[in-house]
Amino acid sequence: AKPLLLNPRIQPRHRRRRLSSYPRRLLSHEAQPVEMASEAAKVAVPEKVILKRRREEVWAAEKKQKVAAEKIKAAENTKVIYARAEQYAGEYEAQDKELVQLKREARMKGGFYVSPEAKLLFVVRIRGINAMHPKTKKILQLLRLRQVG
Repeated sequence: AKPLLLNPRIQPRHRRRRLSSYPRRLLSHEAQPVEMASEAAKVAVPEKVILKRRREEVWAAEKKQKVAAEKIKAAENTKVIYARAEQYAGEYEAQDKELVQLKREARMKGGFYVSPEAKLLFVVRIRGINAMHPKTKKILQLLRLRQVG
């Protein structure tokens, strides 16, 4: 007879069996040796599968060579990059020293040193002003490019 439950969601607790009561062969985690060689010899492998395996082996070898070559190339590029960085750092340091020297000379003469400003150059090719949008015309006018013939 089943026990009468007031709440169907509550299930009765059952005692678990101890591991020692299970058969020993079910508890062993060791792999059981299976004879696969005799079964594999009976199965014929299709020719397409063999060709695919060979092709993939060739591709894998090529990829391995390519990766090794890229690794060597990356190491060489790293050396070049570090050499350039050192060169640039030296150039910047020389510029800073020159700037300090120019400021000192100007101060000794009783003047001021004004560093040069960056130069900006716009290069615009205008096909024609007739079929141009009004906003574009206004921008060109503000940049004083409409006077250029």
